[in-house]
Amino acid sequence: MRAPQAAFTLVELLLVLTMTIFILMIGSNITYKWYDTWQEQGFLQQFHQDVFYLQQLALTEKEEHHLMFYTDQNKYMIQNQMSGEIILEREIPRTWVIRTLTLGRTITFSYRGNLKKPGTMSITTTNNRILITCPFGKGRCYHEKK
Repeated sequence: MRAPQAAFTLVELLLVLTMTIFILMIGSNITYKWYDTWQEQGFLQQFHQDVFYLQQLALTEKEEHHLMFYTDQNKYMIQNQMSGEIILEREIPRTWVIRTLTLGRTITFSYRGNLKKPGTMSITTTNNRILITCPFGKGRCYHEKK
């Protein structure tokens, strides 16, 4: 007499394979959302630090510097307004859409540290629409996710 064979049936194999694929699909979706959120937070933190740096440059060097957006190239730069020297350059993800709205293409601080032209800009990311507002009389910009 033959001993019973320990093997899986085709139905059991297909069931386990289907469950594995389903779990992998859910996991990969969560990973993409997590990465996009992480990218947004990193960008906003870096942008706020760059605006603060721009203000500090204006205060310490007593020269005008500006942060200019290049929306067609998805980047922004901090430059010395007199010499045109590029102090730093940051890339913005290609899938994001930047609209400068009332802010214009440049953010400039006077040598006293005051914002010269207040306004609002919009960044549309994969998951959110972020409004960045730079109010008059303040040395900071703040953001709001919509």
